[in-house]
Amino acid sequence: MPPSLNFLTVTGEFSEDQMLTASYGYIGGYEGNSLYSWYLHETEDDEGSPLSEASGLLQYRIKKEDVGKFVSFKCIPIRNDGIVGEPGVFMGNDRVTPGNPTVLSLELNGEAIEGTTMVANRRYWGGEEGDTVFRWVLTSSDGTWNEIEGATSSSYSLKCDDIGFYVSVSCEPVRIDGVHGSLVTTEAIGPIIPGPPACRSLELAGSMLEGGRLTSHAEYTGGVKGNCIQQWFRSHDDGSKDELIADECLDLVLADVDCRIEVIFTPVREDGVQGSPKSVSSDTILPGEPKGVSLVIPECFEDNEISPIKAYFGGKEGTGKYTWFRTTEKLDNLEPELVASCSEVVGETLCVLLLIASRLLLLKDLC
Repeated sequence: MPPSLNFLTVTGEFSEDQMLTASYGYIGGYEGNSLYSWYLHETEDDEGSPLSEASGLLQYRIKKEDVGKFVSFKCIPIRNDGIVGEPGVFMGNDRVTPGNPTVLSLELNGEAIEGTTMVANRRYWGGEEGDTVFRWVLTSSDGTWNEIEGATSSSYSLKCDDIGFYVSVSCEPVRIDGVHGSLVTTEAIGPIIPGPPACRSLELAGSMLEGGRLTSHAEYTGGVKGNCIQQWFRSHDDGSKDELIADECLDLVLADVDCRIEVIFTPVREDGVQGSPKSVSSDTILPGEPKGVSLVIPECFEDNEISPIKAYFGGKEGTGKYTWFRTTEKLDNLEPELVASCSEVVGETLCVLLLIASRLLLLKDLC
């Protein structure tokens, strides 16, 4: 009789990482080199793709990539004289299911120093990983612990408030379909010590215009902040510098025009340890809009030459233009101008108008 199979079956769980074992019964003389092959199917009706790594084997370990598909085993009986019988096929009844989400290993990497970014490295198993949950915990020396609010990713940067505590992380594996696995927690490391004092960022804000105000903003890290050093300089085009007296704000004056303002910030920790200084420079300071600040005519006498007294603002002063008036009435129609008037002279009022750098600006009537 020709070679044939009187039974064919596959045992094992059709689930990720499980081992499937095929067995069959051969009849029809002495068996030769029968052929075995495993197949992966998208649907129960397709021909399937051969799993080359399992060709000629009676066992196959299901891989992660097989999840959601069907697995089949095919056996072609062959007699020792080379006669080939009808093949037999065993098709799994259900699609391959993912394994239960599991954290195979969890390590906490990084030094327990303020400013260090701690990283939780895990090895996940159990189908396609979803939004695995991380929880970071600070533990005090007396064993009291608190979960760090908002720390839910696989990394966490140690902060000043964490100094003196021990840090650990928990990981709850989640499969892509929302199934949760068992929580795994690392050992706590620490205590966390202060980092070296440093200036993470330094910025200048404000109007870079004569009459404006510049404010410096420094972000400090490295334990408790001490008496940090902040220096202001006026930098000239020739490379020379003038040190200025200011704290966190600097009011810009005429001497700053056409120069740059530089701030050097040296971080200092509470215990006096200094970090590396950081500097930032402004753009070139521009002159303010030209305007007259005040205009006064001194006391007048007949046959006495007088000169008006003025105060100017707006970069380097150019050549102003004066216009003199003798009038018996106040000049109400000169609103756009800077006007000053003296006391009465021979029954009349003497006024002077000043045009500053081609712009007319009214400041005040001084009589």
